[in-house]
This record gives sequence, C-alpha cells and structure tokens, in this order.
Amino acid sequence: MPRPSVITFYTLSMLAPTLAWGAAAPKTENLARSDVPPPDFAEPVTEFDLTEDLQRKQQRAATKTDTLPPSDKPEKQEPQTLSVSKAELAQQPELLYRALSSSVTLQNVEGIRTLLPIYEQAATPKDEVLQDLATAMLARADGESGKAAKFYEKVLEKQPNMALAKLHLAQSLFDDRQNLEADDAFAKIQAEPELPDNVRELTESYRKIIKKRNKLNFYASANYTRDDNVNNAPKTRAIKTRNGEWRLPEPKKAQGFAYRAGMSKDTPLFKNYKFRTNVDLWGKFYWDNHDYDDLSTRATAGVAYENARSELAVLPYYERRWFGGEKYATEKGGRVEASHWFNGRNQGIVAGELGRDKYDTRSFLNGRVGNVSGSWVHIHNKNQHFVLGMDLSRKSAEDASDSYRRKGIRASWSRNWKRSGLSTVLTANYGQRSYDSNDFFNIVRKDKELTATLSVWHKKVQLWGIQPRVVAVYHRNDSNHVLYDYRKAYAFVQLSKSI
Repeated sequence: MPRPSVITFYTLSMLAPTLAWGAAAPKTENLARSDVPPPDFAEPVTEFDLTEDLQRKQQRAATKTDTLPPSDKPEKQEPQTLSVSKAELAQQPELLYRALSSSVTLQNVEGIRTLLPIYEQAATPKDEVLQDLATAMLARADGESGKAAKFYEKVLEKQPNMALAKLHLAQSLFDDRQNLEADDAFAKIQAEPELPDNVRELTESYRKIIKKRNKLNFYASANYTRDDNVNNAPKTRAIKTRNGEWRLPEPKKAQGFAYRAGMSKDTPLFKNYKFRTNVDLWGKFYWDNHDYDDLSTRATAGVAYENARSELAVLPYYERRWFGGEKYATEKGGRVEASHWFNGRNQGIVAGELGRDKYDTRSFLNGRVGNVSGSWVHIHNKNQHFVLGMDLSRKSAEDASDSYRRKGIRASWSRNWKRSGLSTVLTANYGQRSYDSNDFFNIVRKDKELTATLSVWHKKVQLWGIQPRVVAVYHRNDSNHVLYDYRKAYAFVQLSKSI
C-alpha cells in the first residue's frame, strides 16, 4: 500500500485556552440535523400520504431563521509537517501523542479518524481525557451527537474546567435535540467570568433557537376554488336496465374557497423526549352551494422521541367532520410516525394509523380504518429534491359493498430555478381501490385513481409573509362502476403563511 500508509500531521501545543473557545464554530451544513431540513418546498396535500405531516413540519422549519453566526476563528499558524507510516508512528508514542493532540486541538476529524485507532492499540499508558475528546469529536462528526455528549461529560468529570469540552457538550446536546439540557449547558457557559464576546454571542444564538423549538407554531393557507362537478357526477347520464332507465345526476357547480390551518407545539420533558400536541383543520366553503361545504378538524396529543437523525412519535387522535353544515362522522384512533436521516441526502419516513369511524346518519359505513405510508426523500442539492412513496389503506364497513382496500404509489419533484427565481413542485399519485362485495347494482367496484399537481411560485413575490402559489390539478377516476367514473381539472392561487 503506497500513499495510504503515510500520515502527515501538524505539531501544535495541546489545547491552548484561546483555541478552546475560538474553535467552537457550529456545523450548520449538516443536513442530518432537523434544523437544516430540505429546501422550502410545499407538497400538495394528498388523502392517503400519512407522511405528509412530517414533511410539512420540516418545510415550515426551513422558513425560520434557525441559522447561527460563524464564530471567530483563531489566527492560522504555519504548521510544521512531517510524514511517517502508521507502523513507524506506533513505535514513537511521544510523536503519536503529539499528533493526536494536535488533531484534537485543530478539530481535524480525518486526522483523528486515522490516529485514534493507532493510539488505542499502542502498548503505552493512555491519556483518557485525550481519548475521550477524540472519540467525542468523531461521534459528533458522524452525526452521533448523543454518543458525543456522553464522552464530553466523561471529560468534564475528570477536568471540570475544560472550556473546549463545555462548549462542545452544549453543542452536542443541541444537535441531539436535548433542548432542556442544552439550554442549561449554554446558560452555564454564559455565566463563565471573562467569557469572550464571540462565544457569548454564539451561545445566545443557540439559546434563541432552542426557544424557537419550544414555541407554539401556526400555519394557514387558503385559495379560491371553482368546481364544475362538485358532486362527482359520472360522465354517463343514464343506465339502462331490465327494469327501465336510470337517470343519473347532472354535474353541480360550486365556487368558494378551500382552507387549511393548524398549530403545533413540542414541550420538552427530559433528554430527547417531548410532549407533542397538534390541532389541524381543513375544508371547503362554497358561498353558492352550501350543501357541499366540508370541514374536518383533528387533534393529536402524545409523546415523541427525537435526536439528531431520528424521530419517533406515538399520537392518539380525535377527528370530527361536518358536511353540508351538518355533523357527518367521528374518527378516533392512534398514529405512529417515524423518520430517519441515513445521511445528509437521504431520509426515510413512515407513518401508520389505526382507528374506528362512526357516522352520524350513515351507520352502514361504521367500521375500522387503517392506513400505512412510507416515503423516501432524496436531497439532490440545495435547489432540488425528490420524494417517492407508497400507501396502503383498509376501510371496513357494516355494509361489505362499502369496505375496500387501496394501494398507491406517488412521486414528487421539487426544484428552485436559479435564473428565473421560480420554484416548482410536480407530483403524481396513482392508486387502485378494490371493494369487498357487490352493491345494489350487483357490481364489485374497482377504481383506478390518477392525480397530477403542479405548484409554481416566486419567493420574492409575497406580502406580509404571505406566499402566493399557482396550483394546477388534474384528477381522473377510472371505475368499472358508471356512478364513479369521472374527470376533474382545475387551477387556483393558494395563499399560505407560517408563523
């Protein structure tokens, strides 16, 4: 092995106090952290994508100023360089110690990654503080912030006054979403006498972000809507049977506005655990056809676990729906959602719900409902990302002809176009729905659903933080049942705002 066995390192005094504070720049470029989510793209809402709530949460976070000012770097020193092989370095314990010490002081992660295994295997007395510092830095660089925090705590048990370990412990707790512990650690640093101004500003920036994480968040969006077939009337106007001809309903028109709003809050409990509450409502209001007004509201409350890369939440929910101004249905159940960043570019999201719905007047629809969704998010670069997903649903009802299974796939492409300043999201959803039994017409219904949506907006075109987006939608339902075979196409301007 020619070059890989040769090591070049810097010689520098170990852990100088000025370097300890000055080398504390936060790593804001790491996409695996929840404070640096994908770009600000808005996914159109789909009925079956249960992971969409998690994606919207990240998109809302992307619009906040959760960025940190760069800390002042120490003045660069001209290093003395020396190249030796790993075998030679292992035979020179003093040189090995100086090399690892210098790498830790300079936060040279690749140097630590190379030197630490050699140092651990060397048959010489070990500096446990140096080992723990090196291990902590590697863990944080690899996105294992919880592990890093534990090793920094070990260092501080042996050397309580080490400035470098104090600041990196606080940053690791911050990265690991241990908000109460991180805020306490930064507060203790701010209480240090003769704290440099740049470090005080840095810690204050972190504490402001922690405060934002724990605040109540709001979002709202609305758009004008015009539907020339609000009752989903089939394209066929009549059905001929042995008993005569059935005249099917004519399409009905309606215009009004669609809306969506909600609020959410994470209340820290201890370490990575939080009490999570969400309230969402969505619906349509038609000023010229109130028979088709539709309103749903959902409340969830439960416990969530979150760290630098992963999130898991268990959320019981209650949902109420009104249709045509009258009470329509109630659903109670539980939701489980999880997400994990595999690296800075790829994230997996899964969500599942199991509940029971009860209808106020149409009791034959009462039954259990279950849904599972999975999404894969790929961040190609800061201006482009892709989402692929799969959805499975099961609805049971007292009347078997209204019980069904649905399976679907979906894809989304989001892009910021630099030259024009425009942003676009193109989504496509395809699903197949199969019913359990034949209905009044002796038909076992089977549907093929296709929906395509295009959203376009310009970030500079907004007023008071309200972002307008032009949205075009095409929906097609191909069914073997003439009553459910229809097409729709429409466009609207959506106004949205997050607080």
